[in-house]
Amino acid sequence: MIDPRLLYTFNPEVWSSLDGKRPVLIHLFEGYVDAAAVNRSLSGHILEHCEHEVLAEFDHDQLHDYRSRRPQMVFDTNSWVSMNDFSLLLHKVTDAHGVPFLLLTGPEPDSQWRRMAHAVLGIAERLDSSLLLTGSGVPMAVPHTRPTMVTSHSTDPKLATGNPLWIDRIQIPGSFSAMLEFRAGQTGLTGLGFVAHVPHYLA
Repeated sequence: MIDPRLLYTFNPEVWSSLDGKRPVLIHLFEGYVDAAAVNRSLSGHILEHCEHEVLAEFDHDQLHDYRSRRPQMVFDTNSWVSMNDFSLLLHKVTDAHGVPFLLLTGPEPDSQWRRMAHAVLGIAERLDSSLLLTGSGVPMAVPHTRPTMVTSHSTDPKLATGNPLWIDRIQIPGSFSAMLEFRAGQTGLTGLGFVAHVPHYLA
């Protein structure tokens, strides 16, 4: 495997400001397991209401399939005038109580999952992150007239309780977030996630 650290560049000053803080690392990727754009809404809300600065930027050209997800561009009269490019960023965020945490946002990687997972978990290890946290939305046969059901999953079974018994053992196509949590558990880092059950007609 090519050195995972070559996948990103980081801001040394922001990095040093996190020494001894043991920040929680939240990862919210767009593109899969994101019914009703739950992850985009969550990350947008956090960045809108909290102070933040970029800690690290990943080399998206190595991770993205542009023919699978093409950037939106604007053509005006006789020329291209703008382009919404993709970015995969790790932010240092500070909450209302002054507590810093990390937020990884952007499109789910299309390739190099193992290397990307090593990169993210390497950052978490070097900053001594206390928890890996995520959220997602899945389309379900539930009505919008009822409170949104939220279920949980974790590398520590004690943190994922109260889920309905009709969910047992299933096999589904994996997501990068799921793989990241799985790999985190193998390294001894606690991973925790919450899933919003979105009415299928809104997904």
